[in-house]
Amino acid sequence: MSYINDEETIGRLLRETYRPVSLPPGVKDQIRERLIAEIECYSEGSSKPWARPRLMIPILASIASGLIAYGYWISMTLA
Repeated sequence: MSYINDEETIGRLLRETYRPVSLPPGVKDQIRERLIAEIECYSEGSSKPWARPRLMIPILASIASGLIAYGYWISMTLA
């Protein structure tokens, strides 16, 4: 087993392993358009939390768990 101690060898191996990737034409434009569309969607609906499902799902889950815990607490208190 050989050890690599030379910085030049390590640098050469890294350059060979991690070559730059060239994107097909138009990918940057598609990503930019998608990003702009998402930003516009969130900026327009910022006052409506129900318009954003990623925000609404945890809110509804926390409300449901709170109601279940409250119902359990009431049932144990009145029993």
